[in-house]
Amino acid sequence: MKTLTRTIKTAKKSTSSHSSKVASKSKKVSIKKVKPFLERARYDEATLVNIHSVGQGLLKTFVTAEKKSVSQQVELTKLTVDFIKQGLTNNINHNKDTLREALYLFTGYQGSMNVSSFAMAIKRTIEKALVLTQNPKFKLDEKTNQVLDNKGKVYSTKKIDAEMKSKGVNTRKRNSNKNSVNTLSELEQGITAIFNNAKFLEHVANEKLAKLSLLITTAMAKQSIEVAEEPNTMKKIGEMKLPKNAFGKSQLNQAVSNQ
Repeated sequence: MKTLTRTIKTAKKSTSSHSSKVASKSKKVSIKKVKPFLERARYDEATLVNIHSVGQGLLKTFVTAEKKSVSQQVELTKLTVDFIKQGLTNNINHNKDTLREALYLFTGYQGSMNVSSFAMAIKRTIEKALVLTQNPKFKLDEKTNQVLDNKGKVYSTKKIDAEMKSKGVNTRKRNSNKNSVNTLSELEQGITAIFNNAKFLEHVANEKLAKLSLLITTAMAKQSIEVAEEPNTMKKIGEMKLPKNAFGKSQLNQAVSNQ
């Protein structure tokens, strides 16, 4: 009589090497750590809510060029003082840089917004808040948003800058006056320096030389196209659809690709 056999397949046990392979393929989630001085838990939630509310209102006045509200600036300065004190009770000793980063975050302002007037207002708010914190007898004039010393006299912005400087705080303004004329002048000087010292290029990496070559070729192609373009003689004023090569863009791409 024929004997029937049955094979039972068991699940293959995972080896250590197999497990490591599976683990390496699994998606790793990296959690970005929050800087201690930006942790919401270290501050009164009501203070953070008010900073955001007042900050957004003040930002709007700068964006829309509305009349600035002194009361908003006064309130933001007071809130910043509270913010500093709350940080101290939770082992956070703020300075000008940490306060700027914190106020940008909690007011909802981002540097990419590029509202320089609001950024300057935040700078002055921080300076006043630091002075008021370090000098408990000083007060803030709610009508003018000026700091008053212990004798009731205005503690000027110049004095605030001097005090910040004495404490090692950098109060220099960034060089934002650099215009295109200065930039072009530097470029001309750079080109002249290369002409006069052509052998310097022998010590520059090929990758950088290739990029420089591409930039020069692109600039020359663009200038050639602009010179060859005919002026628009159409007298009709109104909306019209421009051809794709109206500004030489497609020609420029073609010129570059042919190099």
